[in-house]
Amino acid sequence: MPHVKWHDIYSVDNNAIDEQHKLLFDLFRKLYDICMSDKKDVAYGPVVEELLAYTVDHFSAEESHMKDMLYPGIMQHLLDHNEFVKKIEELKGADKPDNSEFCLDLILHVVGWIYDHVIVEDKKFAEYSRCR
Repeated sequence: MPHVKWHDIYSVDNNAIDEQHKLLFDLFRKLYDICMSDKKDVAYGPVVEELLAYTVDHFSAEESHMKDMLYPGIMQHLLDHNEFVKKIEELKGADKPDNSEFCLDLILHVVGWIYDHVIVEDKKFAEYSRCR
């Protein structure tokens, strides 16, 4: 699976949100590198915690901006954000036989989120913001 790198296609034309997304990509890349490491004793827990904490902060900032803009799709967006956090917490708390299973599940979830949410849903908000 290739690294997820920031490209302009991910931009939502809001510098603050774009910078937050870039940091999320960096955290994901860090986690990906740990998960793909040949070393079996590498601890991914602290990076997962950092990713989760920063994601919650980012979602809060994004949601605040949506409220300020009176974005009509905010309720679904909030639900999507809550589902993402819930899924990461479930993965984190699940009894996995080894790190590789956890890492694969987490990586697939985050990559899916980037493509389904950032490129599709966040772009809807970006378009709404441009039209206002």
